[in-house]
Amino acid sequence: MTFNEIAKQYLEAFDKGEVPPNGMAKFDELQKLSLDGSMESLARLDAFLLELHVAGYADEIDLDDEEAQNLLYFAAFYLGKVAGVQTALVPNWVTWEVVMEANPALKDKIPEVFGTSVLCVLGQSLYIPLSAVMGRIYEGNFSEESMTQSVTGIVAAVKG
Repeated sequence: MTFNEIAKQYLEAFDKGEVPPNGMAKFDELQKLSLDGSMESLARLDAFLLELHVAGYADEIDLDDEEAQNLLYFAAFYLGKVAGVQTALVPNWVTWEVVMEANPALKDKIPEVFGTSVLCVLGQSLYIPLSAVMGRIYEGNFSEESMTQSVTGIVAAVKG
């Protein structure tokens, strides 16, 4: 299954109130956020990720655990979905390996870590929403950007 198919599966399941295959950490809490695809919903997701940071979730998360991975991937797919709506483009989800194969010069700029395990291509622009999500959980307000800033930044890059 490709990441495009996985993203579609996760987002559709979530919209139906269904947990994706193999579970998702914090699913019930996410369902309460009214993630409706709007720019406004990004602030709700951001506040949730900041709550996870304050609660010490970064210290307990196991990146080898599928339920934890699914939470992180879902949040990244959601950012890509909102960015896609804002740019009128369909997000194309690809692995780090695929991007590096097409652009070897990026290997020095984009490390191979969990936060770059899935990347989003919008038009000609590369977007790394998983890294933004993880930044919020691990660094809280010290992370580079909020979820709204993350999406606004890629939208500006695509439209610019």
